[in-house]
Amino acid sequence: MFRVSIDGGRTWIKDENGQDMLFEAHTLDEKVRVGNLDISFTDVPSPQTLAVGDRFTIVPKDGIYWYKNTSTKENITTQIYPNGQDNRDRINGGEIAGYFELRDRCIGEYREQLNAFARSLAWEVNRQHSQGAGLHFLNDVMGSYTVSHTNIALGDPRSGMAYGQYLEQGNLMVYVYDVATGELVPDVSGPLDFGGGANFNPAVHTLEHVRDAFNNPPYDVYMTADIINGAMHISANAGYAFGFETDTSGLLAAMGINTFFTGSSAADLAVNNTVVNDPALVNVGAINGGFESNEGDAATAHKIAELLTKSVDIRGRFGAVSAQTLSGYYGGTVSRVGSDTSNAGFAYQFNYALATDLNNRQQAVAGVNIDEELTNLIKFQHSFTAASKLITTADQMLQTILSLKQ
Repeated sequence: MFRVSIDGGRTWIKDENGQDMLFEAHTLDEKVRVGNLDISFTDVPSPQTLAVGDRFTIVPKDGIYWYKNTSTKENITTQIYPNGQDNRDRINGGEIAGYFELRDRCIGEYREQLNAFARSLAWEVNRQHSQGAGLHFLNDVMGSYTVSHTNIALGDPRSGMAYGQYLEQGNLMVYVYDVATGELVPDVSGPLDFGGGANFNPAVHTLEHVRDAFNNPPYDVYMTADIINGAMHISANAGYAFGFETDTSGLLAAMGINTFFTGSSAADLAVNNTVVNDPALVNVGAINGGFESNEGDAATAHKIAELLTKSVDIRGRFGAVSAQTLSGYYGGTVSRVGSDTSNAGFAYQFNYALATDLNNRQQAVAGVNIDEELTNLIKFQHSFTAASKLITTADQMLQTILSLKQ
């Protein structure tokens, strides 16, 4: 197990309960994601075996280094601690420090906040949409989210599931319909069975368990589930269709089944091609108490619309949770960018004016004023000319006197 610090070990990343967040060390095949980094450990031969207290420094970005000699270097890239103080052992002033602060603190935080918003938006909308129904039931669905390991519990960071941390213990309702009659098949419709009536448990069940739950009796007569490149694929057998309703586990949204959005960051957030190609699969309504999905039903649409004013858990970097509305969080991010831009402009104008004033004061005491010196030069030149004329006149008078004596 290992902890993570982003300020050189001064503080440690906390979980939502305020405790030091612990990550489990694994090999390359079972790497663990920490923030935006995939971290793994290889077997190290003795006597370099890992021990309590060992530390590793990971530098995922380009930086500035001071090379003491050909084999020793020291990272002197600008670093600002979470409390706002500069690391005085590194570059902490000047244009270079400004560029790194812009990259790491400003742009880095803006991007993280925008990613948190996009991730939460996709999850909250997908959570509602995946439990709804469109104008017709489903015949074939392909999950839009994949896992790295199909045999690792979906709630384990090693599984590689983008929304694994959002999963909860619970279950989902599956309904099967006869396409010819449109009638519900009662003997199979109900909660998905994970063995002996067990619910889904993210700490135990893998994607393979989910696949087997769909393929076990009595579901196997009506549908087939398989895993394609780490994603869940479910198809109805000939003559049947299926739909989903209440999902207390979040499993459908996490797998990307029956969802509206794909992606988990601002860079890859997009509308699911399934609903783009067939708008009838936009889940405006839901399967009602009569096990029907009727045109004109807007139950799911209302739930999605409520997200505008509903407080939700927005998870940021390393699992930090902020409870607020999506619109409020996005508005706060935009306001912060505007405020930082305004403050930067004001700071530039202030420091430019201050530097100009100090330079003028210094020049007034010790500097050279070109206009003043040119004026003095002209004055001295005229004085020299007048003095020259005086000497010339005196010489002429003396010469005249001497000539009279002769």
